[in-house]
Amino acid sequence: MGETDTATITARVTITNASTEPLDGVLRAEAFDQDSGLPALSPPPSSPISLPPGKSIELPLAATLAQPKLWHFDHPHLSPWIAPLHAVDGQALHSAEVTFGVRLVELRDARLYRNGEPVRLVGITRHADSPEHDLAEPITVMVADYTDLKTLNAVLSRPVHYPQDDFILDYADRHGILLIPEIPAWQLTGAQMADPRMRGLARQQLREMITSHFNHPAVWAWSVGNEIASNTAAGHDFIQAMIAFAKSLDPTRPVGFASNLLNKSLWVDATAYTDFVLMNQYFGTSGLPDTHQFHDGYRRCEAKSAWFVGSAA
Repeated sequence: MGETDTATITARVTITNASTEPLDGVLRAEAFDQDSGLPALSPPPSSPISLPPGKSIELPLAATLAQPKLWHFDHPHLSPWIAPLHAVDGQALHSAEVTFGVRLVELRDARLYRNGEPVRLVGITRHADSPEHDLAEPITVMVADYTDLKTLNAVLSRPVHYPQDDFILDYADRHGILLIPEIPAWQLTGAQMADPRMRGLARQQLREMITSHFNHPAVWAWSVGNEIASNTAAGHDFIQAMIAFAKSLDPTRPVGFASNLLNKSLWVDATAYTDFVLMNQYFGTSGLPDTHQFHDGYRRCEAKSAWFVGSAA
């Protein structure tokens, strides 16, 4: 399961004074143990606030957790983080709450480690679709599908290839399933990836995805596309730009994309720029790779500490 003596928690809190009066107050942070309900921060951080009308400010709050219970597949320990804002006279003005989990995810020696423990990857890719409800699936369908994933001992899912319902992110947090969220940059041509408007939309989608899902401990990596023309110059440029942008928003997680061209153009694919390799393979249907080429490519990527995930799109 893994252990650690301490964990540093850092939060960035944005405060906007929407009133017509100056705001003077104090921002605090509180966290509680999920099991006992006891305070987990010692001491709880705080910061004074002085904000003119109509202005915004972003404040960092940092605290230390002693002997934190780590987020694990079998024990997905979560904690609530609450940031109350009070006026100088003690009046409660506002409060925001998120849930977080403490875990360490590493890619090294061509393996994935969670809290220092090597992970045997067992996963399933799932579309947000059902025969009865099409894409308007209710929560009951999501619960049934992801409960089946957990029953099958799945520890990983790439929820392809568009933003998922918030319920799925929360379910993965609570039940211990690693996720690789992905923006809907699907089967883009070289011309589309070179189009400034298309690239602007991709950046917007990436920003929205990362900022909305950042606090989920289940999310360990980001994907910037699926089955694009990744063997073209425009594809190389697009992937490099999207990875750089993703890391500017979140430098803590690895970034990749799902390629379906590794069986055709292994040596010129844009996966060379990623932190790990996602490969779409349609087993028994089309695109079967030359065995020698594929395994030779695997050894090459393994030497670079890359990591393969095989899946169908």
